[in-house]
Amino acid sequence: MTQESKPPATTEQLSERRIAELMQHAGPRPTAADYGLQGFKPEAEARWQALLARRQQKKRQRLAAAVVALAATVALALVGLRLLTPSPPVVLGIVALTSGSMELATAEQTLRLAAGDTIPAGATVRLGAASGGALRLTSGVEIRLDEQSELHFAAADRLRLARGGVFIDTAGASSGGQLVIDTRLGSIRDIGTAFQVVHRGAEIDVLVRAGQVDVSRDGSRHVVDTEMQATLTAGAEPRLTTAAPFGPAWDWVLAAAPPFELEGAQLGAYLDWLQHETGWQPQFENLDSVASRALTLHGSLSGLRPEQSLDLVLPSCGLAYRLDGDRLVLFEQPTG
Repeated sequence: MTQESKPPATTEQLSERRIAELMQHAGPRPTAADYGLQGFKPEAEARWQALLARRQQKKRQRLAAAVVALAATVALALVGLRLLTPSPPVVLGIVALTSGSMELATAEQTLRLAAGDTIPAGATVRLGAASGGALRLTSGVEIRLDEQSELHFAAADRLRLARGGVFIDTAGASSGGQLVIDTRLGSIRDIGTAFQVVHRGAEIDVLVRAGQVDVSRDGSRHVVDTEMQATLTAGAEPRLTTAAPFGPAWDWVLAAAPPFELEGAQLGAYLDWLQHETGWQPQFENLDSVASRALTLHGSLSGLRPEQSLDLVLPSCGLAYRLDGDRLVLFEQPTG
């Protein structure tokens, strides 16, 4: 009878002693270095950092692209807004005085003008019968218009007179020799002057009160001096004659003069303005001229022509006057 073989013993059946012997024979467990894994952690960290860096770079690129797209959108919107929104008109001057009917005509509309209204480039100012007005350009040039006048404001330094009369005074301008007035019979350029251009009927008259003007037509040029008049007609050279700087030919200019700001001004400033407008030279008779010129004035000259203002201003200062040619003689007002 054969003996049955015994099955191998299981771990549970091994004695603690036997287990200890087996572990002693097995020796210590291999380390990561034994498997060549000692550089795994640093390499893994390096790869992780590189991955994070690539992700950050992509985010920055996407953000930069978004900013560029937004800027382009804003720029296009602004360009579209500028294209849709018309630029404000260039203001060339302002209305200082109106009497009667004064209108402003543009390509879009026609408006009634009043003191303080502005004159844009490209506009035309028209006056009706028995009307007058004064304007001041941004350059300081003073302009006065006679009744039934039509003046086109082409640019700050160029006007066109279609009809009527225009008076130009560049005394308060920032620079002279810049303003040109075009007419159908030639162009007139100021050379630091006070002058008028009158376009009535077939002739155009240019009268110079002070300074000079340059008249250009058909390729020729003519200088018109102080107290001279040039008469322009079609097909002929300008005819030059002498002309008084004040008097009947200048009455309409006086009527269109803006009033002097009387309140708080000194008598001397008022007399200087009056001389500029009328040519009357003030002289003091048996009076202290320095003390008299320093007198303070009050009131308003609104509605009065320069020559009419004397009867209001001088009595308030205790003064009277008489005219002796172009001399305005001032003396103490008689009493009693």
